[in-house]
Amino acid sequence: MPLVDSLRKLTVEEFLALPECPEKMELVDGEVVVSPRPTFSHQEFIAHLVHLFRTRVGLRGRVVIKKEMFVHLPEGEDRIRVPDLCFISEGRQEIITEEAIRGPADLVVEILSESSEELDRISKREEYRLTGVLEYWIVDIRSRAVLVHDFTHGRQAFYRGSDEFMSGVLHALGLPCRFSIQELFEIIR
Repeated sequence: MPLVDSLRKLTVEEFLALPECPEKMELVDGEVVVSPRPTFSHQEFIAHLVHLFRTRVGLRGRVVIKKEMFVHLPEGEDRIRVPDLCFISEGRQEIITEEAIRGPADLVVEILSESSEELDRISKREEYRLTGVLEYWIVDIRSRAVLVHDFTHGRQAFYRGSDEFMSGVLHALGLPCRFSIQELFEIIR
């Protein structure tokens, strides 16, 4: 029996009421979009990144992985995205519920896969910017690089090799925020 009636568009609340399943599902234009399973490297990188974030932020914010996040677009359209990692600062914890993150995270990280590259680089970037995400990282494991979009200041920067960079979101909260590309990708073989 299918989880979703494919002939009818779902609302956000109907989507959130679906039974849990092992697949990553997102809601786009009322339709359920199922993503391919992540690779081992993808999962290993997420675990490593969670560790790095948690050691830096402590109790000053929450690091959330693979959780549904409301994306309220200005034209009134609602979507549900499931970022690989979100950071929500201490003062905004009320947006985290058992069902979903009900508002934009301060910082979102997406890890590219062959099937998601265009979506992550273009569509999600624009959705996250419009909905109020402050900083968006696009991580490319294959090329060991990170593209950081600082939506607050309208800037982007590309880091690789021996580069180091600072998270503007974490810096604004007075948290240790320097990351090195070598540190980020040391887990990848």
